[in-house]
Amino acid sequence: MNKIIALILFGCFLFSINLYGQEGVPLTLFQVEKVLKSKEVTLKERNNLLIEGIKERGITFPMYRSVFDKLAKLGATEALLNALQQKAPQMPEIIQGKFETEGRPLQISNSIDMEFRLIPKGEFMMGAKPTEVGSMENEKPQHKVVIPKGFYLGTYEVTQGQWKAIMMTNPSQNKQCGDDCPVDSVSWDEVQVFIKKLNQKDDTNFTFRLPTEAEWEYAARAMTKTRYFWGDDDDEKEFRMYANADNKSPTRVGSYLPNPFGLYDIGGNVWEYVEDVWNTNYGKGKNDGSANTEGDARDRVMKGGSFNWFLGELRSSSRGKVTTTTKMPNVGFRLAADFTGK
Repeated sequence: MNKIIALILFGCFLFSINLYGQEGVPLTLFQVEKVLKSKEVTLKERNNLLIEGIKERGITFPMYRSVFDKLAKLGATEALLNALQQKAPQMPEIIQGKFETEGRPLQISNSIDMEFRLIPKGEFMMGAKPTEVGSMENEKPQHKVVIPKGFYLGTYEVTQGQWKAIMMTNPSQNKQCGDDCPVDSVSWDEVQVFIKKLNQKDDTNFTFRLPTEAEWEYAARAMTKTRYFWGDDDDEKEFRMYANADNKSPTRVGSYLPNPFGLYDIGGNVWEYVEDVWNTNYGKGKNDGSANTEGDARDRVMKGGSFNWFLGELRSSSRGKVTTTTKMPNVGFRLAADFTGK
């Protein structure tokens, strides 16, 4: 009897994370990890349920070596790992291995299961090229920026479930999307409160913050020089192949294929707040990767475009303006993390 009850409870759990109930929709890495971490039924049963779902629906993520190792540590069996590898989309290898990582781990997580990818130091040309198709004047002039040290950036956008874990509320207008979808309808000011509470609660050796605009664009480009990290082509069908493309609502984090730094949903899903004060002239910006603090502090920058997308908004250099008190159903955020040794 206890076994039957456990299976019923686990079935409810699977529906709650959309493992079932969306026929043909592939599973995200975020979901697979969540099932493996569950304690509702045995690890063997969790593996078997995932294998069944993967064979029927596929997955949204490449099986990089780091992903393989992480899932193995969570208890993925050889059979599950083989099923994942058979269904994994083909993508270029994660490029962090080509850079000096200063002995830091490629990935970290915090007390509420947020995952962060290491973004190595480097330099890039920030902003739009003079003749870039779809570009705006507020993205120019293009200028060289140096990121002097590595930092961590959220693998995914902050979810509704993670917001609830800290703030005990869910203000999202897209609640029907679920806890694994990005939180939305929160203001830049409210995000600052969230960050303060997270830093007070978290017991890791990291502090969390919004990324600067330069850090965000550097991480989004992932060493590319094209309009989008996948190239200059407007046909982003492969990139969006697993994402909700009905222009009506966001989708689960991890639904858009990752860029070469391993960041998911970096273009689309929801716009993402950054730290910087809005400035229309990049020529007045800084070149050291820090945030621009000049101008009206009530106006901030957002990056990345959203589900009610125009292709031009998904370009790496695209930027939007938002006041610190505005709340919109297509705007959320992802966090950066710095090692502090606290």
